[in-house]
Amino acid sequence: MTGVLGRDPTWLDRHLDEWVAAGLVDDDQRHAIEDYECERDPALDEVAPRRLSIGAEVAAYIGGVLALTGGVAAVGESWEDWTFAARLALAGALVVVGLGIGQWLFRFGEAGTDRVAGFVMTLGVGGVALAAGLIVDEVRPRSGAWIPWWVGSTVLVVSLLLWRNRNRPMQLVTAIVGFGFAGIATADLMGERFWIGGVVFVAAGAGLAMLGHFELANPPLIALTGGGVGAFLGSFMLADLNEHLGPTVALAIALVFVLYAVRADLVALLVLAIGGATIASGALLATTFESTVSALGVALIGLALVVVVLSRSVRRTPA
Repeated sequence: MTGVLGRDPTWLDRHLDEWVAAGLVDDDQRHAIEDYECERDPALDEVAPRRLSIGAEVAAYIGGVLALTGGVAAVGESWEDWTFAARLALAGALVVVGLGIGQWLFRFGEAGTDRVAGFVMTLGVGGVALAAGLIVDEVRPRSGAWIPWWVGSTVLVVSLLLWRNRNRPMQLVTAIVGFGFAGIATADLMGERFWIGGVVFVAAGAGLAMLGHFELANPPLIALTGGGVGAFLGSFMLADLNEHLGPTVALAIALVFVLYAVRADLVALLVLAIGGATIASGALLATTFESTVSALGVALIGLALVVVVLSRSVRRTPA
């Protein structure tokens, strides 16, 4: 059944998401519009039927992975024999097929088709990366770092254009990956000032995480997680200034995200943050505590902290 706006029942939710992201309305106004329109037409409050069944959606993912891996295996055997034009044509075909099918699926505006569209568009972005790499490699730049720089920058720009702050997780992820490649290549090109790349990564990651926290970047959890990972990895580049500085900043960032994840009850983010804290702690121990006795002392302090926290929690818990 279509609603008063002449669309399917998901029309209102999709457009309200876009209006909020664009700053045209705030959350209170969004809820007011929803209540008003749903009162006028109860059909807008109904759950629309899935265009893709769960089985069909899963089959689309598995089929896409099989097609990609099979194609890579088949092409890889004779890749060196391909001409530049043939390689570029293959990359162009990936772009056309991936982005074309993705845009077509996004038109349906249903959660399942949106997920498949984001997955398929990733294939198109991969074609963009392949084409950029082929072109730069053909030019033969003086430094090999220019290849990942151009690939990363191209992927970043294309992904941002596809994302446009909409609820498209895969496009935000590929944008983050593109930024990472371009940033690392930039730091490599700068030579002795490699630490400047670390500062940029930490600042950009922290900024993206803040946008995710305040729900100014969609989807917020991806922005929050991606920003945290970027800032964490970038902090290790600061070791170019001082071997202790990188792991210390990384540990501080990981602990901040542990605290945030606990307060927000985000289990997936908590697991990543604890893993990051473990990695940073190991790196810090390796650069700071050279003797076995001192490292054991740190381990005992950590164990004592866990015991104290658990014992106090048990005492406060009713029998």
